Amino acid sequence: MINNFNQGESRLMKYILPILILLCSACTNLKPLPGSKSFTAYDFTKYSQQGFLFTPEGYSGSYQSVGMVNISFWPEVVKSEGTDADLEYRIDKDLDGNIWYIETLNMQTAIDSMYSKASEMGADAVIRFKTNFNTKNHGSKTIVGIELSGFAINRKENVSPND
Repeated sequence: MINNFNQGESRLMKYILPILILLCSACTNLKPLPGSKSFTAYDFTKYSQQGFLFTPEGYSGSYQSVGMVNISFWPEVVKSEGTDADLEYRIDKDLDGNIWYIETLNMQTAIDSMYSKASEMGADAVIRFKTNFNTKNHGSKTIVGIELSGFAINRKENVSPND
């Protein structure tokens, strides 16, 4: 009886194991992937020239706290009505074949908005400045938004725009 069990187990391992290995290897088929490079740079020169500071770091000088500034931008999503959209939109199709225009967000515009809001609050700097890309589902599509955050301060030292 034990011998018959071992023969059955041996047959099982002889046929089933190679099939399982073949199935598993088919699930992990790799394809060539070209290399790529991505560079991100945000230009703060126009703010510095006005004496305004953006920094991801803290500030070691004396300052007065103004407040937290958080700004989120989500693109406009518009269903095509048979007219061409502005060039600042990308075109996407849904599962039903409908054409959608999705606004292209611009990080520099978002930074301009943060500068305006912080300045309105009386700040001349945003410290611990952070950028983040967030996603949310919109039907069958994933929409990418921009979030900026930082701590608005008013530096007590007289800071020249040329420093």
